[in-house]
Amino acid sequence: MCLVTFDIDTVLIASHPKKSRSSPQMPQRVKPCERCQHHRKKCDLTHPTCGRCFKANASCYFRPESDTSQFESSPGSLPSTSNHTLIDRIVHASEEPQTGWDVPPVNSLLDSDSFATIQDYMLVMEFVNKDPWFSKSIFPKLIDTDSFMEAFFVEPPPLRLVLCTLAVQALYDKIPSLVSKNYYRRARKAVSKYMMLRPSISNLAALYLLSTCAGACNHAAFADAIFGHALDMLVHLRLDIDPDDSTDCDYLTEREKNQRRGWFWQCMNVVKYASATGDTIHHTYFSVDQVKQPDGFFTVDFFQFIKVNDTITSLRSLWSTAPSSTFSLFESEEAAHLSKRLCHILQETPSHHLLLPLSTSTNLSDLCQLYASQCSRFQHLVNLRLTLDYHAAISLLHRPMLYLLAHLAPNSPYLRNSVFIDALTQSLHRCYNSAIHIAKVEFFSLTATKRYHELDSPSQPNTIPKLFELESWGSGASFSQFEAAIVLWFITRKLPKQWQAALSLSHGYSTEAACWGISVILKSLELRESILRGTPNRSPPANEESHPTFMTPIRDCVSYMLLDMEELLENRIPDLELSLTVLSLGQDGEELKPVKTDADPYCFLGMLGVEVGGGMRWKAPYEETWREFWKRVG
Repeated sequence: MCLVTFDIDTVLIASHPKKSRSSPQMPQRVKPCERCQHHRKKCDLTHPTCGRCFKANASCYFRPESDTSQFESSPGSLPSTSNHTLIDRIVHASEEPQTGWDVPPVNSLLDSDSFATIQDYMLVMEFVNKDPWFSKSIFPKLIDTDSFMEAFFVEPPPLRLVLCTLAVQALYDKIPSLVSKNYYRRARKAVSKYMMLRPSISNLAALYLLSTCAGACNHAAFADAIFGHALDMLVHLRLDIDPDDSTDCDYLTEREKNQRRGWFWQCMNVVKYASATGDTIHHTYFSVDQVKQPDGFFTVDFFQFIKVNDTITSLRSLWSTAPSSTFSLFESEEAAHLSKRLCHILQETPSHHLLLPLSTSTNLSDLCQLYASQCSRFQHLVNLRLTLDYHAAISLLHRPMLYLLAHLAPNSPYLRNSVFIDALTQSLHRCYNSAIHIAKVEFFSLTATKRYHELDSPSQPNTIPKLFELESWGSGASFSQFEAAIVLWFITRKLPKQWQAALSLSHGYSTEAACWGISVILKSLELRESILRGTPNRSPPANEESHPTFMTPIRDCVSYMLLDMEELLENRIPDLELSLTVLSLGQDGEELKPVKTDADPYCFLGMLGVEVGGGMRWKAPYEETWREFWKRVG
């Protein structure tokens, strides 16, 4: 056995150049960055981005000194100029030297924020084991929390500190907000410092989860930017190619291959949903057909939900420009392809996972009892959100043909050809069936939700068992509801009477049924928006203009539709265009500031050129082209 002894004084002196006996010459005092100097704030001198500039996501520039050798960048690193912010550093991470975690930055040993503590360990341990959201999510498998906790004190700081931030956010009612903000600051700092090292699955996880933390802190702009860089890292790691098809992954175990597939699909869940609603995060198109589904990570519904959103994204692209002619609307090959894709998705999904439409003669109360029995029998297998989005996709596919019925002249040759009439009739039926079914599923969801009694009445007591928690309601279903409301309103207010009569005979349409459907949708939207505001099951506040959400344009539009259908609009609605303003916390971290003004509201697809009440329009780049198209058709 060989014993090695150290002189503790020598070790300490070697660790601190200022105390070195062989270096009596003291280094020059480093001046603060120009931004901190301008605001007369204390700068922590962290290079290349100080803490204050990092927190504000601002450019950080240190004026060169005569002796700044201790802060000089390595040959492959980015220069610390005003044009290189934190975002630029993360974007160019793939261009950095391929160093590993065993080569940390020079000053990392002096940075207490990068050290793991017992407090951090206990916090994350309780979070991963006891938090209901995290423990039931897919992240324990994606991160492999057991192995992560075993190596917690030697894990790289980014993912470790991001998990700490998630933990304190989950325990917001038990932990002071100052502590939560401090963990969030440390996580952002660690990402800034260590993301210039080699891209890895751990780094990707840190970026993905940091975007989740930023969204919870109302840093919307920063959350979108960070997630965009996570997708850049996904491409750099070639996760969009299945490991079995890549020679770079031959050495990986099956568990590691499934982990790569899992992170790809988890990112695609966000990407495809955002693309379907018009919130483009990444300009690169990701195909969901090239990467296999990982074994034991997700349910069947998870993949089907992504495929439905991918189809809706394709429909948005298809209808983003009005067709060149009426005939091209009938002969669209892309529309035929998307119709086959929807049929294939339905065939792949187990029937008991969806609440499928029943006969139009089925009583609404009996329908709700059947749905309640199905949900009770199969418990968590029934996917209400997949049901709504799938039927919304069917409506989106056929809505332009529904509009065509109202705009074709009575003597149009298309209305004298049986082939075209059959196509138009089929689109009318599919749009109405999908829209009224969405309304019925929403009615069932409301009546089967605990602590929601607005639809109960003494004459008709609610006998539906309460299966859902009020807090479990998300805001994502509002886009499917908006699609259903557009169809019901259009059929009632725009469709010629002869087509309404035909629909009434074949599918039981009536103005009362359409008004009932939109009233249910409006109640559901109000409930979802109140939950989004943090005031579940309450009426909108009197000063709601000061508390808008991304759902506000949808809710306002549906409320005007209902008034229009009930003919309660005394006069023509003045010219009004519904748009959206996106807010994010500013540099001070206290005041919400607009990052997007007069933007397109989030939805699957807008009004396609039609107006509610003769004056209310939906803001979107494709609206004007469709308006011109309907004028040409008429």
